[in-house]
Amino acid sequence: MTTDHTTTKNTTASRQNDILQKIRDNLSMEMALFSHIYGNVYEVVSVVSEIPIANVGDKLDLNDCLCLQVLQNKASVYYHKINTIEELREHPVIQAMQPESYIGVPVYHSGEIFGTLSMLSLTPRSHAFTELEIEQARAAADALSATL
Repeated sequence: MTTDHTTTKNTTASRQNDILQKIRDNLSMEMALFSHIYGNVYEVVSVVSEIPIANVGDKLDLNDCLCLQVLQNKASVYYHKINTIEELREHPVIQAMQPESYIGVPVYHSGEIFGTLSMLSLTPRSHAFTELEIEQARAAADALSATL
Protein backbone atom coordinates (compact mmCIF):
# COMPACT_ATOMS: atom_id res chain seq x y z
CA MET A 1 0.00 0.00 0.00
CA THR A 2 1.31 3.45 -0.87
CA THR A 3 0.61 6.68 0.93
CA ASP A 4 -0.61 9.62 -1.08
CA HIS A 5 1.64 12.39 0.28
CA THR A 6 -0.30 15.03 -1.65
CA THR A 7 -3.52 14.05 0.11
CA THR A 8 -1.78 14.06 3.49
CA LYS A 9 -0.23 17.46 2.77
CA ASN A 10 -3.59 18.89 1.65
CA THR A 11 -5.33 17.49 4.73
CA THR A 12 -2.67 19.01 7.01
CA ALA A 13 -2.92 22.38 5.26
CA SER A 14 -6.71 22.26 5.55
CA ARG A 15 -6.51 21.52 9.29
CA GLN A 16 -4.01 24.36 9.78
CA ASN A 17 -6.22 26.78 7.85
CA ASP A 18 -9.25 25.73 9.92
CA ILE A 19 -7.33 26.42 13.14
CA LEU A 20 -6.19 29.81 11.84
CA GLN A 21 -9.70 30.75 10.69
CA LYS A 22 -11.22 29.84 14.06
CA ILE A 23 -8.70 31.76 16.16
CA ARG A 24 -8.79 34.74 13.80
CA ASP A 25 -12.57 34.86 14.13
CA ASN A 26 -12.51 34.33 17.92
CA LEU A 27 -10.07 37.21 18.43
CA SER A 28 -11.58 39.45 15.72
CA MET A 29 -8.25 39.80 13.94
CA GLU A 30 -7.80 40.38 10.21
CA MET A 31 -4.86 38.03 9.71
CA ALA A 32 -3.66 34.78 11.25
CA LEU A 33 -0.41 33.23 10.09
CA PHE A 34 1.49 30.07 10.99
CA SER A 35 5.23 30.21 10.35
CA HIS A 36 8.22 27.91 10.45
CA ILE A 37 11.41 29.58 11.66
CA TYR A 38 14.84 28.17 10.93
CA GLY A 39 18.07 30.09 11.16
CA ASN A 40 17.20 33.64 10.25
CA VAL A 41 14.38 32.57 7.91
CA TYR A 42 10.69 33.11 8.59
CA GLU A 43 8.67 30.88 6.23
CA VAL A 44 4.90 31.13 5.89
CA VAL A 45 3.34 27.68 6.39
CA SER A 46 -0.32 28.71 6.41
CA VAL A 47 -2.20 32.01 6.33
CA VAL A 48 -5.83 33.11 6.61
CA SER A 49 -6.17 36.82 5.97
CA GLU A 50 -8.51 39.59 4.87
CA ILE A 51 -5.46 41.66 3.95
CA PRO A 52 -2.92 40.72 1.27
CA ILE A 53 0.09 40.34 3.52
CA ALA A 54 1.73 37.01 2.76
CA ASN A 55 1.40 33.78 0.85
CA VAL A 56 2.20 30.20 1.76
CA GLY A 57 5.87 29.57 1.02
CA ASP A 58 6.96 33.21 1.38
CA LYS A 59 10.33 33.50 3.10
CA LEU A 60 11.26 36.62 5.04
CA ASP A 61 14.21 37.76 7.09
CA LEU A 62 13.36 36.98 10.70
CA ASN A 63 14.70 40.37 11.81
CA ASP A 64 11.94 42.03 9.76
CA CYS A 65 9.18 40.09 11.55
CA LEU A 66 7.33 41.00 14.72
CA CYS A 67 7.55 37.40 15.92
CA LEU A 68 11.26 37.82 16.62
CA GLN A 69 10.21 38.95 20.12
CA VAL A 70 8.25 35.72 20.56
CA LEU A 71 11.40 33.72 19.83
CA GLN A 72 13.63 35.89 22.00
CA ASN A 73 11.21 35.72 24.95
CA LYS A 74 10.09 32.12 24.27
CA ALA A 75 6.66 33.38 25.25
CA SER A 76 3.54 35.00 23.88
CA VAL A 77 3.77 38.66 22.92
CA TYR A 78 0.69 40.83 22.47
CA TYR A 79 -0.13 44.48 21.91
CA HIS A 80 -3.60 45.86 21.55
CA LYS A 81 -2.29 49.32 20.53
CA ILE A 82 1.02 48.48 18.91
CA ASN A 83 1.49 51.97 17.48
CA THR A 84 1.91 53.31 21.02
CA ILE A 85 5.01 51.16 21.67
CA GLU A 86 7.90 53.58 21.12
CA GLU A 87 10.59 50.94 20.50
CA LEU A 88 8.49 49.35 17.74
CA ARG A 89 7.64 52.48 15.75
CA GLU A 90 10.58 51.98 13.38
CA HIS A 91 9.98 48.24 12.92
CA PRO A 92 9.60 47.30 9.22
CA VAL A 93 6.16 45.71 9.77
CA ILE A 94 4.89 48.76 11.64
CA GLN A 95 6.24 51.09 8.98
CA ALA A 96 4.84 49.08 6.07
CA MET A 97 1.45 47.99 7.41
CA GLN A 98 0.67 50.19 10.41
CA PRO A 99 -1.10 47.43 12.34
CA GLU A 100 -3.10 48.34 15.42
CA SER A 101 -3.05 44.99 17.22
CA TYR A 102 -0.71 42.01 17.30
CA ILE A 103 -0.46 38.73 19.14
CA GLY A 104 2.27 36.15 18.60
CA VAL A 105 2.54 32.74 20.25
CA PRO A 106 5.33 30.15 19.95
CA VAL A 107 4.47 26.86 18.25
CA TYR A 108 6.50 23.94 19.57
CA HIS A 109 7.48 20.67 17.91
CA SER A 110 9.55 17.99 19.66
CA GLY A 111 10.24 20.37 22.55
CA GLU A 112 11.71 23.12 20.36
CA ILE A 113 10.16 26.26 18.89
CA PHE A 114 9.13 25.34 15.35
CA GLY A 115 7.63 28.72 14.52
CA THR A 116 4.88 31.06 15.56
CA LEU A 117 1.18 31.70 15.36
CA SER A 118 0.92 35.40 14.59
CA MET A 119 -2.20 37.51 14.30
CA LEU A 120 -2.59 41.15 13.49
CA SER A 121 -5.28 43.63 12.74
CA LEU A 122 -5.28 47.01 11.04
CA THR A 123 -8.47 47.86 12.90
CA PRO A 124 -8.10 49.17 16.47
CA ARG A 125 -9.35 46.91 19.24
CA SER A 126 -11.71 48.43 21.78
CA HIS A 127 -9.94 46.60 24.62
CA ALA A 128 -6.70 44.86 25.52
CA PHE A 129 -6.39 41.13 24.92
CA THR A 130 -8.06 39.24 27.76
CA GLU A 131 -6.53 36.25 29.52
CA LEU A 132 -9.16 34.08 27.84
CA GLU A 133 -8.14 35.37 24.39
CA ILE A 134 -4.46 34.78 25.14
CA GLU A 135 -5.27 31.24 26.31
CA GLN A 136 -7.30 30.66 23.13
CA ALA A 137 -4.28 31.75 21.07
CA ARG A 138 -2.03 29.37 23.03
CA ALA A 139 -4.52 26.54 22.50
CA ALA A 140 -4.54 27.30 18.76
CA ALA A 141 -0.72 27.17 18.76
CA ASP A 142 -0.91 23.77 20.47
CA ALA A 143 -3.42 22.60 17.85
CA LEU A 144 -1.06 23.76 15.08
CA SER A 145 1.76 21.85 16.77
CA ALA A 146 -0.37 18.71 16.67
CA THR A 147 -0.54 18.98 12.86
CA LEU A 148 3.24 18.66 12.51
